[in-house]
Amino acid sequence: MIPLGEGCQCDRFGAVECTSCRICEAVCPPRLDLASIVSLSRRLDGPETSHQGLFTSLAILEAQGAAMGLGAWHADLPGVETGDDLVFLPGTAGLMDAYFQRDTEYAAGPHGALLLLNAAGYHPRVVGGGSGHDLYYQGRLDEFKALGETLVPRLESILKATGTDAVVCASPEDAHALRDLHGVEAIHVSEFLAGRDIDISPPGEELERPRVAFMDPCRLGRYRDAYDAPRELLGRVAEVVDLGYARGEEPCCGVSAWVNCNAWSKDHREGIIRRAHEAGVDVLVTACPMCQVHLDCYYAEEGYDPEDPDVVPPLRITDICQLVAELGGLLPEDRDRLVPLSPTSLMVDAGMLLPLADAPVVDHMDDWAVRNAHLCTLCMRCVQECPQDAPVIDHVMRVRRGLWDNGRTPSGVAAMVASVEAEDDAFGEPRAGRTEAYPPALRARVAASADGATPEVLLFLGCVLSYQDPRGLAAVVRVLEAAGVDYAVLGEEEGCCGYVDHLAGAEEAFGQVATGVMERVRSTGAPLLVTPCSGCFRSFSQLYPGLDQAWSTDVEVLHVAQYLDRLITADRLPLAKGGEVLMVAYHDPCDLGRNCGVYDAPRRVLSALPGVVLEEFPESRQEARCCGGGGALRAFEPDRSLEIAAQRLDTLVEGIDVVASACPSCKGNLRLAAVRRARDGGARLRVQDICEVVVSRLDGGAR
Repeated sequence: MIPLGEGCQCDRFGAVECTSCRICEAVCPPRLDLASIVSLSRRLDGPETSHQGLFTSLAILEAQGAAMGLGAWHADLPGVETGDDLVFLPGTAGLMDAYFQRDTEYAAGPHGALLLLNAAGYHPRVVGGGSGHDLYYQGRLDEFKALGETLVPRLESILKATGTDAVVCASPEDAHALRDLHGVEAIHVSEFLAGRDIDISPPGEELERPRVAFMDPCRLGRYRDAYDAPRELLGRVAEVVDLGYARGEEPCCGVSAWVNCNAWSKDHREGIIRRAHEAGVDVLVTACPMCQVHLDCYYAEEGYDPEDPDVVPPLRITDICQLVAELGGLLPEDRDRLVPLSPTSLMVDAGMLLPLADAPVVDHMDDWAVRNAHLCTLCMRCVQECPQDAPVIDHVMRVRRGLWDNGRTPSGVAAMVASVEAEDDAFGEPRAGRTEAYPPALRARVAASADGATPEVLLFLGCVLSYQDPRGLAAVVRVLEAAGVDYAVLGEEEGCCGYVDHLAGAEEAFGQVATGVMERVRSTGAPLLVTPCSGCFRSFSQLYPGLDQAWSTDVEVLHVAQYLDRLITADRLPLAKGGEVLMVAYHDPCDLGRNCGVYDAPRRVLSALPGVVLEEFPESRQEARCCGGGGALRAFEPDRSLEIAAQRLDTLVEGIDVVASACPSCKGNLRLAAVRRARDGGARLRVQDICEVVVSRLDGGAR
């Protein structure tokens, strides 16, 4: 048996998980539907849910066809008048009363909603059951689909019979699930009531209106952009205090679909409640039963002591419809508490949970899922924006691995993996072509790597520089030669680092390629590996150690920008004594910046160059915009990739001469966007690798 919960059972040591709150989507370059990626990722490997999975179990029973009828009893609540001029879904708030047994009456939210609908002249038909919202966001897609196969026809039939257009929901989660996931038109009750005449009696002049703050639920705010409607409704009976969050940037309650109950979410909720308390409000109001439940958890968790000076004093947290109905004289505050469900009614026999036969996971990998997962540039901007640093990219990569394993990887991306296997490069070029662009000085270094001597540095150029950027390649060589560095290269034996395999989700192929590269690098005996490619650098510094723990101690890995910083500090680079002023804006590559944390070294290098004035993009360092060239997006949707690059250039301040980057992929994508912009009549702009800028400031570098 699944036992009844006592108090809040959040896992203090639980892993941080994405709540699909969408706070990150505003900064996502391709504007991913990240929520659907997370859902599919959890179908592949789902997280544990809190409270022993009780609420998940109840939803599964309903998906299996059990006549749960959850919430239908609201039709019989005191003062409620039903009819057929509206369809109302109260949801499962009443379950929270039976399970948690707190002082808060969660069923009063839907009760208040029904009374307000009556006061607005509507007599709704009350429909029981759940929407499957939590099933979807837990990745239980087979159960969600099964629920929809009965729920959708039932609701469509009721809407037709009543002659109404939309289901009015007490929960924003239900409204979102019906409308956006099942395709049944639905609206939250606060949206429906906003602007309508409601026969209520708000507090008169002799009674001071309470000060209240409204917390926007994610499924009503960011998902629906419904910010004004609930405030208009609240404003009829109370003074609404602004907590100072910008719309679209308001915090999530920290939990969704019973996922992410942990220490972070508890502290996060405390911060929200403390902010409301410090604003001097009497009540913190929300329009989502689950937000209300989880905010209440702060007070219900073991160890909360109202006498402790470090905790937030008790603050009433309530549903918007309950409060408006109470203050409007429809729902007496001193009413008897209704307990329509007994605690024992929630005891679920685990033997009843006969799981649905899972459909093959590939059935959930439709064209939209494929496109959505591969639109991601893996820029990590979402993680930077997330207040809890949720491992969002882990979900994207899990889905990509699943797509690869099931033969659903896009052809352009799969072709790169095949090219690495066949030719050891990502572009389908012959291995012999890797050294065609080598200048004479570099060709001599290939021989140096084979003569048995141990070089000071092994230079790993990468596929992009070797095959597509001869100017960048020549600049790297020029800088190392000018500094008198004892270095070697592998030449035709260099091969691909395997990063494109990783991006595609082809992890077995990546492991095989990486093993070969590590063997070849170690065979040179070079203590230092330097690469000008940010993708190679991430592979060497972050991914390879996960395959071979000894790698990090055998070889030191530096990006060329870091190595240039060392050379300049050691006064090994013969820089010119002066030079014309050059306005340079540095673009942070996502792989080098957010993924690997390298921000200062490239800036120190550029700032040390004579005549160079370093400028910043408006969004830089951790908040830098992606150029659109990462994550294999150029191989999947090159036009979208260029759009993102153009958007990056559009943010530049006037007067910039050169955009410098430390990634050949960024350089290539930004350069294409700059050429297109100039062709369309825009300002001309040079895009260069950081080594090209350094070469221009070497003593005699302009020759």
